[in-house]
Amino acid sequence: MSSEGRPVITIRGLTKAYKKGATAEADLALKGIDLDVMEGEFLILLGPSGCGKTTLLRSIAGLEQPTGGTIAIDGQEVFNGAGRIHVDAERRPISMIFQSYALWPHMTAAQNVAFPLQCAKVKRSEIKTRVDEILNKVGIGHLGDRYPSQMSGGQQQRLALARALVVGKRIVLFDEPLSNVDAQVREQLRYELVSMQRTLGFTAIYVTHDQTEAMELADRLAVMSLGRISQLDEPQVMYDSPRDIHVARFLGQSNEIRFTVDAASGSTVTGQVASGDVVSARIAGESAASVRSGQTMSAFGRLADFTIGAPGSKGTGPAANDWPGTIVSERFLGTHWEVLVNAAGQQLRCWLPPEGHMGYSKDTWVTVHVGMTALKALSEDTP
Repeated sequence: MSSEGRPVITIRGLTKAYKKGATAEADLALKGIDLDVMEGEFLILLGPSGCGKTTLLRSIAGLEQPTGGTIAIDGQEVFNGAGRIHVDAERRPISMIFQSYALWPHMTAAQNVAFPLQCAKVKRSEIKTRVDEILNKVGIGHLGDRYPSQMSGGQQQRLALARALVVGKRIVLFDEPLSNVDAQVREQLRYELVSMQRTLGFTAIYVTHDQTEAMELADRLAVMSLGRISQLDEPQVMYDSPRDIHVARFLGQSNEIRFTVDAASGSTVTGQVASGDVVSARIAGESAASVRSGQTMSAFGRLADFTIGAPGSKGTGPAANDWPGTIVSERFLGTHWEVLVNAAGQQLRCWLPPEGHMGYSKDTWVTVHVGMTALKALSEDTP
């Protein structure tokens, strides 16, 4: 799904302080969030614990009252700090699915879905029709008489979604709903969830700290750090072109090589690590004009872009990105070998295809190489 279209949620300048009367930026859980959520998209809020992603989700839901800024849904303000507007959660056109799915264990699937309609005082004659219709839409129409404990994890997820959608709300918020599921089941549930979202067409905002989950589900990712959105982009764009060091560190499997800048020209920067090895990388997120000699930067590279020379090789000198090192360990991971090497003043992880593996022994000298264009250099000074 493209992020083009009309925004169904518009957030401007949103702040949240948990400490009463707090105004200092360090005391804010949300620090001036601007965000448009587009109709029908699957937006992921991604980041480490404490970054503000759950606070943002709960603010959209109406479960948290922000300190300042505005939130509008379908053009109608549901929060305005200056105007003292705060629409209660139950009056917002939003449903929310929690980690546990919060299904009533003493109710059947049909009764769970009927419950919000009963609370909305929908006519009894209409409730059964709407319950049957939504259970069929999510693919569990034949399980209406079962209790949640009699259903698989995937079926429970579908039931939670049916209950969220039955009252006609087109926006569904997900608060890490798969965090308590084992890895194999989680992979299947991710596939089912994104399939249902595409079929039913609802707008989804999903909180997670799992990078793999985020990549598989998202139309767009909002990576958060310290109460801000560090970057908002499509997954591949963000993975290939992180704008700051927080995004690069959090997203994907990579080696991070810290170095001191010697020189920068065009889009390339060259420097040295503490061991004296030379690093050359492509500058990301800023121009060469802003890079100064002596500053600290970090170069990030995908694990599969690092190659290892034949055992016994020790490099030919101070060539950029050709680093002598010794083997620490190796292990076979099915699709590839992961080899750990002490090189460039640190421990590097290298992913080698099975055909590229040479049977490295511990403490054997090798040379690690990575292409300059495969390394993205970002400033350590990024806030």
